[in-house]
Amino acid sequence: MQTHTQWLAVQSKRGLYDSQSQTFQISMGNFMQGRQSCSTLSGYFGWASLNSELNDKICIFQGYPIPFVIRPTALGDFELIGDAYVHGFMEGEAMRLSDGPLEMIRLV
Repeated sequence: MQTHTQWLAVQSKRGLYDSQSQTFQISMGNFMQGRQSCSTLSGYFGWASLNSELNDKICIFQGYPIPFVIRPTALGDFELIGDAYVHGFMEGEAMRLSDGPLEMIRLV
């Protein structure tokens, strides 16, 4: 049988959880506005602009730590679609994944 003190401790924890949960939900709601889930061919998961489409590319621009979604054009250039969150790419990790040379692209 639960004592009154134990019941109060549970209620206190529940109140703290509810408060933190609500803060998290508000933050995620603000972040998710205008975004959809995405995944890469190599199995990374994240969030990208609602304008993102199948076969768009995720890239990291040299000197900028977050990924961007770009779309190839018919002329071989790229259109910038928007920024993205890709789990495992957010703090320069992607630069360590590739041992290939940097590639120059042209954004239009």
